[in-house]
Amino acid sequence: MSGFHNNGGFSSWASPGAGNSMAATPRGTFGASGALAATARMQFGAGMAPIAPRITSNGVMHDLESTFKTWVNGSTQGRAQLWKAWHSIDYNGNGRVSLAEIDKWVVEQFVQANNKPALMRAYKASIINEKDGYVHKHDFPVLLRNVVYFNKLWSVFGGIDTDGDRRLTYDEFTKGLALLGLGGYGKDAHNIFNQLDTNRGGIILFDEFCKWVASVQCPVDAKVYDPTTMQSPMKATPRAPASNLGQAGRSLMTPRGVPVARQILTPTGPGGVRASKAGAGGIESLLKDRPALKPDVNEGIKVLKQKKGVLSKHASLGVLRLDYDYPPAPGDIDHPDSFGYDVFYRVVPGLTFEMAQSGKMTPAVEREFVEAIRFMEAKDVSGITGDCGFMMYFQELARRHTKKPVFMSSLAQLPAVTCSFAYNEHIAVFTANGKSLAPMRDLIKEECGVDPEESRYIFVGCEDVPGFEAVALGEKVDVPAVTPGIVAKALAVLQQFPTIRAFLFECTEMPPYSDAVRKATGIPVFDSITCCDFFISGFRDNARFGINDWQEDWDGVQDGYVYGQNLSAAQKAMLVNKVH
Repeated sequence: MSGFHNNGGFSSWASPGAGNSMAATPRGTFGASGALAATARMQFGAGMAPIAPRITSNGVMHDLESTFKTWVNGSTQGRAQLWKAWHSIDYNGNGRVSLAEIDKWVVEQFVQANNKPALMRAYKASIINEKDGYVHKHDFPVLLRNVVYFNKLWSVFGGIDTDGDRRLTYDEFTKGLALLGLGGYGKDAHNIFNQLDTNRGGIILFDEFCKWVASVQCPVDAKVYDPTTMQSPMKATPRAPASNLGQAGRSLMTPRGVPVARQILTPTGPGGVRASKAGAGGIESLLKDRPALKPDVNEGIKVLKQKKGVLSKHASLGVLRLDYDYPPAPGDIDHPDSFGYDVFYRVVPGLTFEMAQSGKMTPAVEREFVEAIRFMEAKDVSGITGDCGFMMYFQELARRHTKKPVFMSSLAQLPAVTCSFAYNEHIAVFTANGKSLAPMRDLIKEECGVDPEESRYIFVGCEDVPGFEAVALGEKVDVPAVTPGIVAKALAVLQQFPTIRAFLFECTEMPPYSDAVRKATGIPVFDSITCCDFFISGFRDNARFGINDWQEDWDGVQDGYVYGQNLSAAQKAMLVNKVH
């Protein structure tokens, strides 16, 4: 099979088994001395050939690969087709595409490549050096190759994964050795499996499989992409020197393109530890010949005896409020009876809804925000949240001034909810306004580690639900009257997307409807109250087991609160919405 060509502008991939010590991947190389290459080339006897898995997609990707090769072959016709394809995927013409746009393009035009795990890996491998998380036009040739690459790997992986659960057990792996062309190494299957199971989970995940295969054989006969491929024909510039082309390739496997530095705790003496950093694959060397970290049992006994009979304070929550007064309904985060533990409120003078939505505070308001954090510190609350989802803009600011858990939005739960379901299943995120979260995309990605533009997330605005407009108007919401509309909205979305597995209510005024949606759909609903309960539960005594009677019982009575309470006269004067 011929590789991608561009009139000599591409440097060839090294070929394993051809005497070259470097094995190629779509976005870089692994040295033969590296852990992955060493794993893949491990020898089980003197003179034995290194392991090299056989990669085939049974012809499924042949036509697609041929098409993509034509686009990047350097010819005038190929370049025209490449640009036509780019304009098709970048339909809004902003010069970059998201995972959602890639997914839509593949689904509509190349259904044979519509394998979500493969598309996810292709996307991540193509944005390694893009800080904004988008595939830019100069990345497009790389994306094309990665789509073919990971779909071929997925085809092989699927052939071994007999029960279709997207993970390989030891039995599946041993039976699949023949498919990989490694039947002769059956006696060493356990050793190979342990080498591939890098996270020691007892199973081989698709990512682990990708890393191993990439270290020994590239299933696409490719070339390092030419950085000038996506330049406009009217703006041709000299090509990069051949010596620089290798630098144009990027790391393939780690989402952020660099080894993750991990901290290892090692003993420094009785009761002491020291944190050391280890790069990827460096754990074993750091721990070698070092004594295990042994706890001082006597110290534990001593502390428990000292605290015997001394009750810890009951867990409590701190809520930072907007400079915005409205009558909250039970279930609303601003209604104290929404919680089964103490809750304390503090308005941030000047922090209006409009300012929170903009994500920018004036210096004076920022000082008041920090003062509110200090107030919560003085109250010794267990965690701090806000009464508006837009306060997520200020999550990082809050963290700088407290060591308490900070969860300014119910979206803090999204990573946990996401990992609970498969990639091709959906999570419906209900908001007060369907367009309100769009400007927060980068923030959500940075703070929560998930991309809201992934196709798995369905964002639903509730601005058209009869009676819910009271939220935008700052008026009292008639919960019984609005509830049927929210339920109807949930049922309609579920009918449109039957693979929805969970609802997440982003708006802090939506928890009053959670139970109704749970009952009507039988699907879990997460909201700002479940978010607070999750974090506060980490501080509460579990009466069912473990030691008991170490924490004060909650008296079941919330302290009264009125808007503007806990503010000085000067601070009240700063309020935009004055205290009546």
